[in-house]
Amino acid sequence: MNRSDLPASPPHALANLIVDGLRMKGVSLERLSQLTGISDRFLELLVGEQYYKLPAAPYVRGYLIKIAEVLGLDGGELWREYLAESAGLRRAGASDTLPPNRFTITRFNWKIILWALLGVLILGYILLRIPALVDTYEFSVNIADSLVVHEPAFTIKGTVNKNDQLTLNGEVLYPDSNGTFEKLVTLKDGWNTFEFKMKRFLGAGHTFTKQIFYQITTSTATATP
Repeated sequence: MNRSDLPASPPHALANLIVDGLRMKGVSLERLSQLTGISDRFLELLVGEQYYKLPAAPYVRGYLIKIAEVLGLDGGELWREYLAESAGLRRAGASDTLPPNRFTITRFNWKIILWALLGVLILGYILLRIPALVDTYEFSVNIADSLVVHEPAFTIKGTVNKNDQLTLNGEVLYPDSNGTFEKLVTLKDGWNTFEFKMKRFLGAGHTFTKQIFYQITTSTATATP
């Protein structure tokens, strides 16, 4: 190799080390590029100390290690010299990772997405149910306070919100589409207590208690003298 094939000896240590290694091995920058797979342009930038034109520091570190392997140099020493001479430039450092591959497909966390969708569905359902939750209970029945009757058979009639579940003394009643219900009951002598319970989905229950007093009538025959 002709000495004219080598760059002039630069003033700084890193370039000096590389140029001296080239001379000792008797290879040119072009040949070094072939042996290392590093672009000759990047090699020229290294020996020319144009560090600001080089790729990110992790790439440069890889270049220097390959150069050291081919030229029989200390890769760690080359890297330290590079860091010292390029201290004014932004560098990632020896422990930094390479930039992510721009062709890599980002993986979504499907668990987070599913939980988020479930949360949206639950919130939407609750918002739709708010009117049913805050409405007051609608209830009316044909049992006045202190109602007294003289017949044992009594038909209880009333209305409720059709969306509420209604029970009478534990028995489920089924109102029609208008919320109207009726139930035939048999009264016993004295006070008869009827407990109406209403419950709606996701809502608090409510209880109404009514009483009917059944008074048995007796017919006394009047004797005629």
